[in-house]
Amino acid sequence: MNARWRAFPEVADGVWVALLAFAVYRSTLLVDLGFWDTAEYQTVGPVLGIAHPTGFPLYTIVTHMVSWAPIGTVAYRLNLFSAVCAALTVAGVVAIARELGAARAAAVAAGLAFAFHYAFWDNAIRAEAHTLHAAFLVEVIWLALRWRRTREFRYMAATALMTGLALGNHHLMALTVPATFALICLVQPQLLATWRLGALIGLGALGLTSYLFIPLRALQEPALNYGRPSTWEGFRYVFFGEEFRHTMGYLTWYGPFRFLSTLPFVWQQYGEWFTPLGGLLFGALALAGLSRLSRTDAPTAWFTLLILAFPLYMATNYEDADLRRYYFACTVVAIGWAAVAATELGRRIGPRAARAWLLALVILPLGLVPYFYTGIDRSEDWLGRIYAERVMTVVKPRALVVTWWNLATPLWYVRYVEGQRPDVEIVDTQRILDYGWLNPMTAVELNLGVRPVYLMRFPSEMDDLLARFEVRTVEYLLPYSQPLYEVVGIKPLRKRLRYHGPPRLPPIEKRKPRLAV
Repeated sequence: MNARWRAFPEVADGVWVALLAFAVYRSTLLVDLGFWDTAEYQTVGPVLGIAHPTGFPLYTIVTHMVSWAPIGTVAYRLNLFSAVCAALTVAGVVAIARELGAARAAAVAAGLAFAFHYAFWDNAIRAEAHTLHAAFLVEVIWLALRWRRTREFRYMAATALMTGLALGNHHLMALTVPATFALICLVQPQLLATWRLGALIGLGALGLTSYLFIPLRALQEPALNYGRPSTWEGFRYVFFGEEFRHTMGYLTWYGPFRFLSTLPFVWQQYGEWFTPLGGLLFGALALAGLSRLSRTDAPTAWFTLLILAFPLYMATNYEDADLRRYYFACTVVAIGWAAVAATELGRRIGPRAARAWLLALVILPLGLVPYFYTGIDRSEDWLGRIYAERVMTVVKPRALVVTWWNLATPLWYVRYVEGQRPDVEIVDTQRILDYGWLNPMTAVELNLGVRPVYLMRFPSEMDDLLARFEVRTVEYLLPYSQPLYEVVGIKPLRKRLRYHGPPRLPPIEKRKPRLAV
């Protein structure tokens, strides 16, 4: 074991940084149930369901096993797994910086800065497929850099296998393939003319076999069966993310123009994630580090530049609720460049000043912890639990709850993972289609009079529903003071014509507090 540590000193350095990061993540971890994708991830793994596109089969399989751990609630276990993946990612960042030639202190500073910048820390404390993706990402980059230095085929073979496995978790890993191919062409192009190219392709394909889980599991009709991908059409819909095709601006002709126009916004984001001063220092050092690498190791410079460029182009041309997750690859590479520049600067200013400079680099990222701690801390956040259990308490037996994605996912968790109210059916826009009901209006019409029907929809989607149906307000629910309506009948035509919008909510201070913690 000692010999292995001596062979990979960058791994040993990363372990200590990862342990510190994990301790901070653990102290700010989301204590239980979340909303949005977090609650879906907390559900699909334990029930072996089918997640929203692109399916995330490897994440589902792994988190199913994690859900067996005898600690806390299932939701908490999956949040903790995300923190573990994030800590492993931090160790990988240190290893990458060392592989690029950074000094030990500069690599440690890079790991700390990545661990505690807002975009990553905020994802590390809740169930999230992107933290597992980040762990795979740093492993693939480190293996490729290791191959570049040693030329040992085993490292490139491991790169191919890990890339295929990572693609089973998230399609973002496909953006590293052009960079790896370019590195082979620049360093050892003869590798592409041997049997080893076929071996690399085969290893990558082997990793992709996790996608067989989606149609095979869909045939068994799991509790969550997004898009019903047991047929080729359904599988294609999930695998290629066709639901989000309209948001993929990177596939359009105007993608390059949008990319250039949004670069200032990207710079502004990094100023928010690292603090304005930290963002300036990070950006300046990253550019200097890239310049240094381009002069001393051009293949590595091109490899890392392509690793950064493809995700950056995609992220600036994709419409999503939380795009911070798509910049992790960019940040890993840029922070490695910054560590290279910091090391070079330390060499030029003399031994005594260099020690002070590198010590300051280690201390500065630690300042991000108190700066962001209060805003990120979710160790007392029970909002998802309170909301979900309150809904399950107030709805009638055999109820149908027609809602939207964010408010549906916590209800799925308490319904399918914990077994609360198995008589209640929760449908969002996608599940309405899976049932063949076309839209919320049709869903309500087909079920009204057969079972109690409740509505929680976007305000913009409620007008048509409230114009057609008689409703009564059951509760104002957290987190958005979202009204929960019970549908009590269909309005006659004369009432529909006189409809003047949804009921006005009383002022916040006059609402009766019906939710007890």
